[in-house]
Amino acid sequence: MAGKSLRPFRPKDIFLPRKPDQLTCTDDGRHVAFVMSETLLKESKSVSRLWLLDEDVAEGARQVTFDDDNRTEPKFSPDGGQLAYMTRHKKRTQLAVLRSPYSEPKILTGFQHGVRSFRWNPSGKSLLVLAPT
Repeated sequence: MAGKSLRPFRPKDIFLPRKPDQLTCTDDGRHVAFVMSETLLKESKSVSRLWLLDEDVAEGARQVTFDDDNRTEPKFSPDGGQLAYMTRHKKRTQLAVLRSPYSEPKILTGFQHGVRSFRWNPSGKSLLVLAPT
């Protein structure tokens, strides 16, 4: 690292632009999803968006959600064909799914108090959802 100078830590370093988190992959390892958290200093907020990395796509990871509704806990279906995740929708955390990397996300739930957690059924045909009443 010749020519590079180190500088002291600054408080704004806490808000570095992007931080990957919540990594998950398909059973065969061909598809990887993760949450990319980003602090938007001008708007004084942070957002979390989904990214996918596919073994057969040469360009590398690509962003698959773009609005400012935060995404968390991505989980692939057992066959790897769908990606479910939790998203902020109408001020509540709800469950959504991408049926393919290029599809529009579909909100699956509309619970009054939101969703707390979820799991795929081993068949991949349904989801088990935990939601308070």
